[in-house]
Amino acid sequence: RMLTVLYRMKETGYITEAEYDAAVAYDITQDFKKPEPLPQERYPFLTFELERQAKVIISEMLAEKDNVDPSRLANEETLQQKYEILADRAMRTNGYRIYSTIDKNMYDAHQKVKDEFKNYGPTLKKKRTNPDTGEVEEVDAPVQVGSVLMENSTGRILSFIGGRDHKLEAQNHATFAYRQNGSTMKPLLVYAPAIEYGVIGAGSPVVDVAFEDYIDGSGEPYNPGNFNREQELGIIPARQALASSQNLAALRLYDQILEKRPATFLEKLQFSRLSDQDYTNISTSIGGMYRGVTVQENTNA
Repeated sequence: RMLTVLYRMKETGYITEAEYDAAVAYDITQDFKKPEPLPQERYPFLTFELERQAKVIISEMLAEKDNVDPSRLANEETLQQKYEILADRAMRTNGYRIYSTIDKNMYDAHQKVKDEFKNYGPTLKKKRTNPDTGEVEEVDAPVQVGSVLMENSTGRILSFIGGRDHKLEAQNHATFAYRQNGSTMKPLLVYAPAIEYGVIGAGSPVVDVAFEDYIDGSGEPYNPGNFNREQELGIIPARQALASSQNLAALRLYDQILEKRPATFLEKLQFSRLSDQDYTNISTSIGGMYRGVTVQENTNA
């Protein structure tokens, strides 16, 4: 094309023979733009998460347009699949612009910390069926990580870590991996409800003493302990029990309020996968959930 255009420019007098010769001799490849990775290659977790959330929003919009109650999409798999396909098509062809709350500098810094961290522990191996070849192969299975940085005043997600390496595992461990939330549950399910119910104040005494012959909601014996199983602090202020994350104090306090079904607080905090056991087992108070919660939901709570 370049040579054709130059020849025509010379033939019609737009350039001289000397200008033509110089232009033909010029190495135009030195001006070519260097290949750049695509957004999904540079920011795979972010790109695919934005697409996923956008498709959910567009699915509900399209359902409403068809006079279909959007809440049905969560319960009817065939209907959900139909509108997901329509939403994906609309997102890619209708000229939508997707705006994100992510702060790029924070996001880049977040990934740098994740990549440079030295103490994840050993990377194990697991067997996986290759979707292209159908062959079983051995792949790395590193310790995973998920993190969310959220603005308190608005709830905007400013940054997140989706996992160690998208090429090794594409599941987003910040937004889509359900795990037990451990001691972060204590202020959400024990201390906040107990204060709301008027059972304790910040300085009220709580009992950090081991259980004897306790039977949990499933009818099984339950013998919990503190992080140091030999430790029992006795009667201590609630603020101290929370500050040092005492399991026994939290469990005993939760047992006092269990009949009020404090797990309904988790519904209000938008925990999306609560089970019947989470309302009755006292182990829920120290994060022993049946299905679990995502890092995003837990951070939001």
